[in-house]
Amino acid sequence: MGTPDLSLPLSLVLQVVTLIVAAIGPFLAYRYTKKLALSSNRQQWLDALRDDVASFLSFSDHAAYLHSLMNAKKVDQLIQFDDSHNYFNEIINLSKASYRIRLRLRSGNEMHHDLIIKVEKLKKARVGEDRIALRDDVLKSSECLIQHVWQQIKNQ
Repeated sequence: MGTPDLSLPLSLVLQVVTLIVAAIGPFLAYRYTKKLALSSNRQQWLDALRDDVASFLSFSDHAAYLHSLMNAKKVDQLIQFDDSHNYFNEIINLSKASYRIRLRLRSGNEMHHDLIIKVEKLKKARVGEDRIALRDDVLKSSECLIQHVWQQIKNQ
């Protein structure tokens, strides 16, 4: 007796494997593309959140400075600022930046909610040591949130 002809079963196995690869390939490509798109969207969200928090903190600092000049009756220094930097415009910019942050976040998420509360507290604060501590709290909360989301991106 000779060796059995395995070419037919081997051919059949190769066809089945090819069929499986052809079926799984697009699914894996879809999952990878979806993951890549999600990572890209989250990265854009992080960049926008960074910009919004930076703007908010900047407007907050500048509004507090202008407020202190107004309270100290330093009119000569206040006059140096043009209309785009007056106190009321800074308050408007501060509110706008805080709303942008709030709209970017979900209130159901604990970290998001924590940042929203800290932003609102800082928005209401004017000058003094409490305001500086509140500003640092906003900065720390946003850094923690950004780090958390970045870890999610890396782990996907």
